[in-house]
Amino acid sequence: MFFTLSRYSTTLQQRRRDTEALDAVQDRCEQLSWNRHFGHLEDHADLVVDGVVGVKDLLFLLGAWGPCPPKGDCPADFDNSDDVGVKDLLVLLGNWGPCP
Repeated sequence: MFFTLSRYSTTLQQRRRDTEALDAVQDRCEQLSWNRHFGHLEDHADLVVDGVVGVKDLLFLLGAWGPCPPKGDCPADFDNSDDVGVKDLLVLLGNWGPCP
């Protein structure tokens, strides 16, 4: 009986930790989505808008590396410096991972 309750308690604790971790990721992704909706792109690195900040976004950023075009959109310029560079790369890497 004790072994069964102990195993059950351990399972509940693990589920609670998993749920808390997932909630934290969801909260961050909701904030990023809100920022993108209201034009605050400096905090949002999901450039290909696939729900994951990953390799595709990194390749997009590297393809845009350098000065932004005089007219037009420059979504990889997170720091609004009119140039895609190291600071933008660091923003992308700081947001690496999935958004549920």
